[in-house]
Amino acid sequence: MTNNIAPMLDVLKRVLDDTPATTTPTDKPLIHQIQCANCQGLIPVSEATIVTTSQTTAIDSVCVKCAPLFKGLAKIVCLTCRQVVACVQPHKDASGFEFKPGAYYHVAVCPTCTPTVASSALLEKKQYDQMIGRK
Repeated sequence: MTNNIAPMLDVLKRVLDDTPATTTPTDKPLIHQIQCANCQGLIPVSEATIVTTSQTTAIDSVCVKCAPLFKGLAKIVCLTCRQVVACVQPHKDASGFEFKPGAYYHVAVCPTCTPTVASSALLEKKQYDQMIGRK
């Protein structure tokens, strides 16, 4: 058993040795911080906004200072990475689908969690199109 663990520990040590520490401008290691999606400032995870939608719980990675800029917008949440990934001005599109102020809409994947994906269909829009008989 010990013979099987030793090679894994060696690999883990090499990976850790080869991984540079992420630091803040004050050269302190980053622990439990995320970057604001708007200003790129650092937000302690404990201060991040957690939103509960009809389908999931997600993190809205906008800092307190930037949050008022996004008030009243419709927000799009990725169900895979569970983050708010976009904001949309409230409006009704040509098919009659409406983006309502403060509402949450969902995509299955996004370019953040699936880099090979350039875009993803809005799940509520797909349901709406099926409901009105559009494919």
